[in-house]
Amino acid sequence: MNNSSCVEKLKKAVVQIFGCSLDSPMDYDSLASAIQEKTGTPISSTTLKRVFGYVKADSKPSKATLGILARYCGYAGWEDWCGQQEKEGKKNKGRGKGRIYIISASLLSIIAAIAAIWSISYDSTDRKEPEGPKFTKSDSFEFRYEELMKYCISQAAEMCDSVRAHKDNMDKDEYFAFANEQYSKILERMRVLSTQYASEAFEDNDSLRLAYGAMIFNACRETCLPLYMEAYKEYYNY
Repeated sequence: MNNSSCVEKLKKAVVQIFGCSLDSPMDYDSLASAIQEKTGTPISSTTLKRVFGYVKADSKPSKATLGILARYCGYAGWEDWCGQQEKEGKKNKGRGKGRIYIISASLLSIIAAIAAIWSISYDSTDRKEPEGPKFTKSDSFEFRYEELMKYCISQAAEMCDSVRAHKDNMDKDEYFAFANEQYSKILERMRVLSTQYASEAFEDNDSLRLAYGAMIFNACRETCLPLYMEAYKEYYNY
């Protein structure tokens, strides 16, 4: 597998783990914070904008930058990421044409799993939004933030556990498709809820509303990340 393919796959993995598309400068600021929080290594939002093509880049991403992104995705570094992609490529190539029927069966399983998602998804269209914690005017901003953080993390953890509860009733392909779909849905749901609750709790302070809302969502994403990584590692036997 060539270097360009590894880079493109890594970028897709980063977006998948981050849980939302990178469409605005604020998205890149949030991604930079999430990467530093997980890896302990700072990376600027400007660098990320260049890597993902949000702004024009004069050169290819450095190995140091790619290593940080690989660690964010759960790998030891850039070489580890490339090595794993190379392994997967050889494994798939070695299986040959005889795998076509297995692949077809897997696709059917995945389609069936996606169809099943309609009945057990976390879309806001079929679930009533829970009411968040209520505060009085005498409650400090710090207290409100801590209570919202605990509440949203518990909501995210509960939804992730509900997904895991279906694992024993699905084969590996079905569960991988289901867990990935639900991971994205849960993150989107928590983005909406954290924004909504922060708007209610800090309605008179735009700076706190934006800052605390982003911090709460980042914490929810970290809570949900093991769900994605568990399904990924089991599917690829990594």
